[in-house]
Amino acid sequence: AFGLPGLIGAVAVVATRHRVDARRQIVAGAAGLGAAGLLQVALAIPSWGSVDALVNSHTAWPHVVAAAGLVIALAGAMRANPAPPQRAHR
Repeated sequence: AFGLPGLIGAVAVVATRHRVDARRQIVAGAAGLGAAGLLQVALAIPSWGSVDALVNSHTAWPHVVAAAGLVIALAGAMRANPAPPQRAHR
């Protein structure tokens, strides 16, 4: 019902709620970003040898993997460095 943003959010929540430390979560998110680049190259192999401006429009999976990796890494970074509590103004 929520589509792709819901899937990415669910992955981030699962990574945050299960007792994964923040450092491993950041590393997992960075690995997801790296995997997105490798996936892009792997999906572009059939069009190697020709110039195709539409190579990115054939599939959105590299973008999905990159977005999930970014959300996971940012959630880990927020856990590693929480914001200080705000003081009430008087």
